[in-house]
Amino acid sequence: MKDKELVKLLQNNGWSLDRIHGSHYILVKGKQTLSVPVHGRDMKKGLETAILKQALSAEKLNDWAVAESKYEKFLWGSPSNSFTAKAKYSLAKSRYMTKNYEKAIKDFLDIKKNSPVEDYRFAADYFLGKISLAKNLSPAAKKYYFSYLKNSPSGTYSLTIAYDAMKMALTDTESVTVAKIFLSNQKIDEALVVLKDVPMEKKWTYLAIAQYYKNDFDNYKKTIAEGFAKYALSIDKEDLKTFLDFYVSTQSDALKTLTELQKSTAGKAIPDYFMYKIAQLQPQDKKVVIYKDIVKKYGKSEYLDECLVGVFFDFAARKQLNAAVKVGEIYLKKFPDAPSEPQILFWTGKYLLKLNRVEEADKYFKLLQYKYEDSYYAFRASRANMETLTSWNFNKGTLSEQKEIPFPYKTLDSADVPLAKVFVERQKFGDHGYLAMASSQLEMLILSFPEPYEHKKRTA
Repeated sequence: MKDKELVKLLQNNGWSLDRIHGSHYILVKGKQTLSVPVHGRDMKKGLETAILKQALSAEKLNDWAVAESKYEKFLWGSPSNSFTAKAKYSLAKSRYMTKNYEKAIKDFLDIKKNSPVEDYRFAADYFLGKISLAKNLSPAAKKYYFSYLKNSPSGTYSLTIAYDAMKMALTDTESVTVAKIFLSNQKIDEALVVLKDVPMEKKWTYLAIAQYYKNDFDNYKKTIAEGFAKYALSIDKEDLKTFLDFYVSTQSDALKTLTELQKSTAGKAIPDYFMYKIAQLQPQDKKVVIYKDIVKKYGKSEYLDECLVGVFFDFAARKQLNAAVKVGEIYLKKFPDAPSEPQILFWTGKYLLKLNRVEEADKYFKLLQYKYEDSYYAFRASRANMETLTSWNFNKGTLSEQKEIPFPYKTLDSADVPLAKVFVERQKFGDHGYLAMASSQLEMLILSFPEPYEHKKRTA
């Protein structure tokens, strides 16, 4: 933007020309004075940066009127750069603080719709709610407030919204939402006030948590016993899981607690949750039995991936490699790109090698190296199986060339060496059992870099 265009924009937004001093136009707005150098060319980047710094300083000092004028000036001179989103949000906030509500509403609606920064989009709902309250538009305020709580329940403004919402007419669902905010901030009395008129079937889990924090343990146990038996099937499943995690953590015998709760609904309430949680408290053999049951009965369970991994390695431990491979194939089909995929790709390939199904193993190893070339398992696939696959290639002539991944995967960095150095240092202090491990680590490093590091000879 040219400097003269900036002066014209300022004049159109409430500034008036007071005088011209040399090449500087002196403008005033109320008690504010602004000097704009006018040379008939575009504003310099340094000047734009200086204006932004002035705006940020004014904001920190809660001088919102000055902050507003500086952000306006910055955006006029720099309508699009890396600071634009921040400046637009801060300008809107400054206009809210100076009660310039009409412009603030326009700004925040634009931010809510178009800002590339998620936090600014969410915060726009808070300020639009605040402005609506100031204009006595309670239904609009509630709409914006609960939009904010939906997107950012633990956000900066959530507790402020909860206190404002206490003064509004709320539905049962809205009251529970507000109570959850209070409970998460340890505002127990406020949570109990909000929950007072909510039917027991909708509030029992949160009422129990409030009773626990108030050390009202008799009513805490009573609420849980009655609530779970009567209402466990009607509550939101995710909320129920969150509550049960909390409740079980307060009990001395987790296994007994989970078993009793599971029986109280005849296993109908979130059955895969109870099975999974009980499995975590069992020895390995019983745990795998439960995992297999979850895999068989609940094909869409959120615990299915972990259960499949457990069954996969259990089959392998029992030397049932064909069964392990089948489970690995199911896992890879259901959970592509999951965190455990590199591990399952590698071990499925390894078990296929042991079954002499080399062509199939080759496909898994190549997929592993293609998708996760920087991973530990890609390195293992490359190093551990290179000799086997190369020999098979030579004899059969059908496999494509196996890609070798250098350790540590791409480049040597100083962070890649300390493991071996740690072993050596421990050996110095008499921990001789680590010497062989250090030797192995150093050997791996040396063998992994035959090219670039052979030629880096030290010169005198």
